[in-house]
Amino acid sequence: VKRKSVWLPALFIFLWQATPTSESAFFYFLTNEIKVQPEFLGRIRLGSGIASLVGVWVFQTFLKDVRISSIMFWISILSVPLGLTQLLLIFHWNRQLGIPDEI
Repeated sequence: VKRKSVWLPALFIFLWQATPTSESAFFYFLTNEIKVQPEFLGRIRLGSGIASLVGVWVFQTFLKDVRISSIMFWISILSVPLGLTQLLLIFHWNRQLGIPDEI
């Protein structure tokens, strides 16, 4: 673990996962404010699991030879706009755009 190329990405992932999230507050918002049904939340979890498996396949198939620093950079860049999509529900902008609360 003396190699900087190993511990620096590991430290980045640790710090990213160790930071607090709003998951429990968002769950409360979805179930109590928007009245999302448990079945729909289960479908979201299923879709998340399938997306994780597809991500592993994409990495093994296409990204195995790409530098990890490049992968981490693009993951960080892409995660920001994807994470901000929750604001559509929180501020009810989805309704103004004609997108229902449950798709």
